[in-house]
Amino acid sequence: MTKSELSQYYYLQREIERHNDRIAELMAKAGYQSPSMSGIPGSGAVSDKVSRYASEIADIMSERRRLIDRSWKELAKIQRYILGISDSLTRQIFDLRYAECKTWQQIANAVGGGNTADNVRMIHNNYLIRH
Repeated sequence: MTKSELSQYYYLQREIERHNDRIAELMAKAGYQSPSMSGIPGSGAVSDKVSRYASEIADIMSERRRLIDRSWKELAKIQRYILGISDSLTRQIFDLRYAECKTWQQIANAVGGGNTADNVRMIHNNYLIRH
């Protein structure tokens, strides 16, 4: 598996987060909007921004669902790959990096043993070069 393939889950998670933020923003806007009517019968001057937001929210939620489904598939592929790594430390590094989306410093802290961020990154990179 390439680094690019391994990174897909991370980028899908970021994309899902952006969709979540956009949905929250639109829901907040929709919550503060109310239909306004001119009060003149038959004028047709009804502004229903809530329904416009609801439609956009539904579209984004549908796309988010598709991304979530894809991310689960990517995570399963990554986990199968990681399980094939024989060295425990390297397996932990890959799991923390690609399944848990941790930074190199967070990984170094998690695996301990005096490992630095640069050290775990080099273990990772050397493994990818060899395999």
